[in-house]
Amino acid sequence: DDFAALACHTFTWEEFKPSAYDLVVNTSSAGLSDENYPIELFVLQELFRACRYVADVIYGKVTPFLRLARQMGRPAIDGEAMLIGQGVLANELFTRGKLPKDKILKAMQESFRLS
Repeated sequence: DDFAALACHTFTWEEFKPSAYDLVVNTSSAGLSDENYPIELFVLQELFRACRYVADVIYGKVTPFLRLARQMGRPAIDGEAMLIGQGVLANELFTRGKLPKDKILKAMQESFRLS
């Protein structure tokens, strides 16, 4: 009901039919420590055929989700940029805006490469 009030389209898996999408994002933990997909393979393949870009919130690993997207010719990224972006915004809040975002971004990118 909350999503419907926001004019979002909602579906059950039985009702869902892939349409055209700009971006498909995996926000589940599927593929983090296994070879599972977040949804049935045939549904995922349909989604990838109908989308332009793919992203996974899992970072530092090529998940089955990302591997399939790339095999199907879709540009795909892991969650590194999302994690760094969240870190930049969190640091900006923590420092109450006293540090410029570009300096925070550079430090976050550097620290990520060191880990």
